[in-house]
Amino acid sequence: MEKQSCLFEKKALFSGDSISYGSSDSAGSRSWAYRISRDRGLDFCNVSRSGWSVSTIRTGRMIDQLQHAPKELYDYVILHGGVNDAWGDGTVYAPVGEMTDSFDRKDYDLTTYAGALEELFHYTYTHFPQAKVGYIINFATPLATRIGHVTDMEAYYAEGIKICEKWGVQYLDLYHNEYVNKTLMEVDKQPFCYMADAVHPNAAGYERLSPIIGDWMESLIDNQKPKTLTDTLSFVTVCQCDDLALWQGTDNTQLTACQTPDGVPAVQLYGKSQNENHVRGWEWLGARAECTLTEAVDLSECALLRLRFYISQDFFGQAGQMLVEFMGEEEDSFRMFFGFDGFPKGWHEITYNAKGTRFYRGNPDLSKISRVRITWYNHNNCKEDFILAVADIHGQR
Repeated sequence: MEKQSCLFEKKALFSGDSISYGSSDSAGSRSWAYRISRDRGLDFCNVSRSGWSVSTIRTGRMIDQLQHAPKELYDYVILHGGVNDAWGDGTVYAPVGEMTDSFDRKDYDLTTYAGALEELFHYTYTHFPQAKVGYIINFATPLATRIGHVTDMEAYYAEGIKICEKWGVQYLDLYHNEYVNKTLMEVDKQPFCYMADAVHPNAAGYERLSPIIGDWMESLIDNQKPKTLTDTLSFVTVCQCDDLALWQGTDNTQLTACQTPDGVPAVQLYGKSQNENHVRGWEWLGARAECTLTEAVDLSECALLRLRFYISQDFFGQAGQMLVEFMGEEEDSFRMFFGFDGFPKGWHEITYNAKGTRFYRGNPDLSKISRVRITWYNHNNCKEDFILAVADIHGQR
């Protein structure tokens, strides 16, 4: 351990995707965060998650990681993302987008990498004002074929560098570093030596890459937060979930009222017995509740939908799914569908791309939404006392 390192006994928060998490690290998903801690005495928290993106192309977003990170006074916040935006789901990927001249969060198109990166920097500066902020631009992945634009991310990172410079975010550009790509990681050679596959480093790769990142972190200067940050987002409130009388439980669902840690009312769904839903022969525990809104809402102009919810147990390597349906007088519905593998116990906020969804039933009239239905399925390896609580649902124009 290098006690002379300026990182010694400092606290860092790491946020990112599977590469930052270390999903192919044979040493146990430690990535560079653990190795920098081991070698330089850094105290760290790594909230990175496999498959999460900067933009809304994936269900999980990096801004959600920051929102639910332990509330500490961090000396460093290190961000790493973009690969899953260019990857998308393999066929549909997030557009690069363009940098704006605004420091107001309402002006960012979160369906694009550029707009969502600006929002991520906005949030980081707002909620971690004392921290030194850095962004890691990923190394090249030229052999990652047939998965979106991961093979060639030049357009993404060119725009990302411009955004870093606009926001004063210090960045480590691994993508254009020939030594890192050709010699250190050998990303264009097969069989792989320092890569587990065309995208993810193995343990040996992290051992070679971590000193580069550690040295860069030691060079970071104080927070370069812009002088003027504004947040004038326009929201449409669909449901506050603060009136239990409006909700009706079905399919053996029990409903009770609860509160978020900050005192926000929520409705609890508790499915005690197995329902009749079966997926590939598995039996599922389920809960379903429907709410009749006091007034119809217009979601037709909303680009995003945000859902805040609580789960009472960790979902790591387990199966859990939630379906949220927005309906009018008819049964036709607009549907938000989420998988929960990898979600920890606690409160979460999900941002859903309303314009890019493929989940419709019939032809719903989004201008006259009068009902919300929430259906939860969890595999029978979950505890029977599992609880899902929903606090609020909003649309964002």
